[in-house]
Amino acid sequence: MHNPEKKFTVSIGIPAYNEEANIGHLIKKLLEQEEENFQLLEIIVVSDQSTDNTDQIVTSFDDRCVKLIRNEKRVGGSQAQNIITKNFTGELLLLVDADTLPINNQFLSKIVKPFYKNSRLGLVSPRMEPLPGRTLFEKILYDSFKLRADIFEDWNNGSNMYLCYGSCRLFLGEFVRKIQWPKVAGEDVYSYLLCLQNGYTFKHIVTTAVFFRLPDNFKDHLRQSARYVSSEQGISKYFPVDMVRKNYAVPRHIILKHLAIFLILRPLSAIGYLFIFAATRLYPDKKRFNTSMWEISESSKTLIHTKQS
Repeated sequence: MHNPEKKFTVSIGIPAYNEEANIGHLIKKLLEQEEENFQLLEIIVVSDQSTDNTDQIVTSFDDRCVKLIRNEKRVGGSQAQNIITKNFTGELLLLVDADTLPINNQFLSKIVKPFYKNSRLGLVSPRMEPLPGRTLFEKILYDSFKLRADIFEDWNNGSNMYLCYGSCRLFLGEFVRKIQWPKVAGEDVYSYLLCLQNGYTFKHIVTTAVFFRLPDNFKDHLRQSARYVSSEQGISKYFPVDMVRKNYAVPRHIILKHLAIFLILRPLSAIGYLFIFAATRLYPDKKRFNTSMWEISESSKTLIHTKQS
């Protein structure tokens, strides 16, 4: 058990590819976190051959905690995470996407807190809170995201891989240093299953969250959803098939219960999402998405509509 008299040291890693729209806001919010039960050591940004102003924004911060590592060749998100795990120095590592924002200045303190109570806790993930939709398409996705969150939080008391959000995870250092992420879709699922396989536990934190923006068009949504569609096949190469199937299989009665409520309360969104869901599953080139290299979803990158500093 960690000594409660001694604060956990925390490193933050941000994989980034052309993230000028939000990365400055994210770093600022992370530096403003109230260090009640932790000490922030560093914020490591791995710029994956960014061609916009990402690098300049990162280096503009006059704070020794903020460090930039630039890849001269693009390697993809999972490999950028491998670079972070080779370079961080803290007892805990927060991996967070560049297109998110903490909900408030107590965010980090709340996700660090469970590590003081459980020495076998290997991985924590907070709630993901989508920003309100601007277009009809985005509003449908917003309602459907809330539906899926209700389903997953109802399954196994929220202890399942669907609530291990790749966009924001806090790892125990001794566990994450053992991870070598493969070039595979679903690296968030990979980290969750590896956590269980190595005898650690996972916890979903409902008391805090990070904001993110949903895609506002089908093309961008397809880029994101195709990762999930192809992930089970890729993940099965690294874990027993029965383990993978068990963790992907949400009980049907839970799905039907929440879907029925959704149809009653949000009938137009329900019908719209069923069409969107069917279209993503019918996409003919799903196999080509079985990789860690993605085209970016442009419409989900801007969270704050102000000029970047």
